[in-house]
Amino acid sequence: MLKSIILRSKMMKYNINFIVKLTFFILPLIVSIILTACSRNIDIALENIENSNLNNRGDNVPVTAIIYKLNDIKKFRDASAFDLLYREDVILGKDKIDSIKMQVSPNEKVAVTTIDKKVAYIGILVIYVNTEGKRIKSYVKVKDIRGIRDTKVSFTIFKEGVYFVE
Repeated sequence: MLKSIILRSKMMKYNINFIVKLTFFILPLIVSIILTACSRNIDIALENIENSNLNNRGDNVPVTAIIYKLNDIKKFRDASAFDLLYREDVILGKDKIDSIKMQVSPNEKVAVTTIDKKVAYIGILVIYVNTEGKRIKSYVKVKDIRGIRDTKVSFTIFKEGVYFVE
């Protein structure tokens, strides 16, 4: 009877040691997986297709593009191109995290910037020579972008307008 009790206590001791060792191995693994999944980076690329921005003489000219990192999309969606060009800080207010203005030549594909998960939306405004009938704004919700780790997001500029491409 005493041997049985001693044997059980030794087995419990081994089981507890095993559980403790397993916990010290698994816990850091779980934490690292969670932290890695939370620190996702998104690279933003911009591509300007040939003949997307023709001037009055038919020349293929660069477009001006402004990439916005936003907390919310409502003000961006409702704003006019003029307001975003000349008064973006006033119009977007605290919703604007950052913006990058650049010229993109025809047939050019550029890596614009990298964002982290703190950014809720990516918006883009494209200024053409003639904006009539063109979609000059596009945006995407960062949470809707597929991918476990680093992901690339692309906006393509066509003569019909700018579009998010998955």
